[in-house]
Amino acid sequence: MNSSQCEKLIDYFNRQLNEQEQKEFQAHLSSCEECREELMELRELTDDLPFLAYPVEPPEEMKKRVLANVFADEDKSEPSVEKNEDRTGPVMMPAERRSRKSPVIIGALAASLLLSVGLNGWFWTENQQLAGENEQLAGEFQQVAEERNELATELTAIRDALEEDAQPGTAQVVLTAGLDSTLGEASNGLATLISEQDKVQLVIQVTDMPELSGTEAYQAWIIEGETPIPAGSFEIDEAGNGAVAYNVQDLEDLNVDQIAITLEPRPNNELPEGEILLASSGN
Repeated sequence: MNSSQCEKLIDYFNRQLNEQEQKEFQAHLSSCEECREELMELRELTDDLPFLAYPVEPPEEMKKRVLANVFADEDKSEPSVEKNEDRTGPVMMPAERRSRKSPVIIGALAASLLLSVGLNGWFWTENQQLAGENEQLAGEFQQVAEERNELATELTAIRDALEEDAQPGTAQVVLTAGLDSTLGEASNGLATLISEQDKVQLVIQVTDMPELSGTEAYQAWIIEGETPIPAGSFEIDEAGNGAVAYNVQDLEDLNVDQIAITLEPRPNNELPEGEILLASSGN
């Protein structure tokens, strides 16, 4: 008997061997009547068992202990058999020996089955607990989703109310001033202060302005006394037309003495560098 192959009987029966190990053990079965008989006994014992649980691999240490006990019992119960080198057929084991070892195999099988049932019972309990936790999490998620929808509804209502309160009113013209050329050219413009609710905007439109070159830009200025306040830079189209809008921060404190347009070497200057081309009449 090849003990290294015989030890694989349980794993072969449980289909735990890889393809190469299965081929080796099947070759071993052809020459080991003892393993064939034990395999037949295992199949007879398990043919009618209702395997309702999932297969579970027993811990390696437990399998080693069970197999060690099995082979320890074999060593104690088996009588010594002298080798007969002249025999060409397989060694026939006495029926008494087989009958003595069958309870050991049955015990090992029963222990394996009990272990499998116990482990599967534990896994079933764990799965039930996880299922309960998942159901609880799903309920909490649903509650959070409902609360989020309620908040979204409230925010929509608040936004709609704010939009109703912010409906545009009627725009009023606070000031209109013509812009005349300071160089006697055809260029001219119009400056208009428009008030709408709490917003005040200065809108300046010009026509027939000279063509710009390079980085040049026209810039509007609000003159308070001798202080120029930049009111935005702009360019013109091919016909010399252009416009700029400037948001006035505080109309009550604004004292407009004059509105002017200058030609600047670059846009958005803080102080005028170029000459004044258009200007309103002083108040």
